[in-house]
Amino acid sequence: MRTLLFCLCILFSLQGTAQDEITVIHTTGKVMYYAPQQTSPTSVYPGITLSPQGKIKCNQNGTVKLLCKGKVFAFSDTNTHFLEEVAKEAGNTSSLSFINRFWLFMTGNMDGSTDEHQLEKHHEQAMENLHAGVKGFGTKEFAVTASILYTGKLSDKPVNFQWEAPDGFHPSFHLSRQSDDGVIAAISTRNNNLLLPMGDLALEPGSAYEWQIVAADASNAQDPISSKMQFVYQPEAAARAIATAEKIEAYKTATPVEQQLMQAFALEENEFYYDANTCYTAMLRDNPNDLLVKRSYAAFLARVDLIDQAKAMLK
Repeated sequence: MRTLLFCLCILFSLQGTAQDEITVIHTTGKVMYYAPQQTSPTSVYPGITLSPQGKIKCNQNGTVKLLCKGKVFAFSDTNTHFLEEVAKEAGNTSSLSFINRFWLFMTGNMDGSTDEHQLEKHHEQAMENLHAGVKGFGTKEFAVTASILYTGKLSDKPVNFQWEAPDGFHPSFHLSRQSDDGVIAAISTRNNNLLLPMGDLALEPGSAYEWQIVAADASNAQDPISSKMQFVYQPEAAARAIATAEKIEAYKTATPVEQQLMQAFALEENEFYYDANTCYTAMLRDNPNDLLVKRSYAAFLARVDLIDQAKAMLK
């Protein structure tokens, strides 16, 4: 089974095409930004992008954390800092540690969510890599479609499977083993979603499964049908991925929002896309006006082929 790891590679490859833009990750107190050729400063907040030709200055007791090309820079003094120097010092790192992978990932998120145009490019690159040989994701179009969220790996938490279908279509949800097509569940519903308690199903840890939507009356070969969506059942691995991240010293000293973003990254990196989405929705619920959270979630939605929802995040 091919995975979205190619999509993560896209984020890293974007570093070579970025315009040395600098993103504000965290602030306390008052921090002023002087845009190029402007004498009047503006306040900065997490999620906004700064030009490397500008400069910043923290007022007394103010602090700011900036992200550029996978590196983080923190300032807490009252000196004026020229962002051109930050851009020069930033650059790709050869380290493959979790925290460096995370900040490269965040740089890719910011590069891919500057505006709708960049979001569309982010989406197109992700889909081009994902569709290259993925079973069920060829050029064929299906009347019933589902998100990539329900592929990769699923844990033992309840999963609300969702899909889009023509009006008047009565769907039947079919879950089977990939190895022998053995049926695990066949459930008819009048809705375009089905909540399943994964831990209560007869699923073997580490085994691959497929789910598909067909017409409740499948006797008509012309009835709408979806592609087969594959996933591997890993009941405890998602929790282990987060627990591993929580042990890292940089995680312990990070802000609450940064910690949530690290958790979402750890889940996506380990192919738990549904759990990562749950993490992002909780983040957005707790921080509805945080631009950094909204842009990060938008980039994620674009990678899982939910481009309309991704664009809505930027409005």
